[in-house]
Amino acid sequence: MKNLILLTIFAIAFSYAIYYNENILNPIQKKDTIPTKTINKINNKIDLYFKDSSKIILNNKDSIIFFVKDTNTNSVKLKEYITNSKILQNKLTKEVNSYYINMNKNKKHTIFYKNEKLDIDSKTMASLYNIDTVPTLIFLDMNNKEIFSLIGEIGKEQLIATLDFIKEKLYKNKDRKSGEVYNSLIEYYKKNAITIKNFIK
Repeated sequence: MKNLILLTIFAIAFSYAIYYNENILNPIQKKDTIPTKTINKINNKIDLYFKDSSKIILNNKDSIIFFVKDTNTNSVKLKEYITNSKILQNKLTKEVNSYYINMNKNKKHTIFYKNEKLDIDSKTMASLYNIDTVPTLIFLDMNNKEIFSLIGEIGKEQLIATLDFIKEKLYKNKDRKSGEVYNSLIEYYKKNAITIKNFIK
């Protein structure tokens, strides 16, 4: 009986380990079935709301870098929110430096990372920011310092609220490592009745 219980526990743990590896650790490698027509329709519009990612300049304004994939459902949803929302379009084009990295296309980028000029491809850039899940949104201040990241499914209202949080500089004079920025953002979401479905780092 004891051996049967141990065997059952092991089987459950093993099954969860497989799920964790496929769905949490390596979701950037997962592919969802999304019609090519849908992908092309969205991609024909999305570039209008982002700066040219071949040269990423993180100054004068706070910045946001989107890491997405055409073959990921949550990435496609996020792009649809943007192409269908005048509010998001206005915020992304006027309030921040917005860049869009499509992980299905390994493009070349010039970026200043930690005060160093780098000429790298999309995959290398993703590794610099420890991207292992899409979509991931990296928010950076004018000094090229990371404020926080949103990882996984991101709703339209959450994205709007997050951009408002950045615009209002509510992260200023708060320490990221100690959790002050995180706590401030969570309180802002609660205040504005925002549902959180993703991981914040």
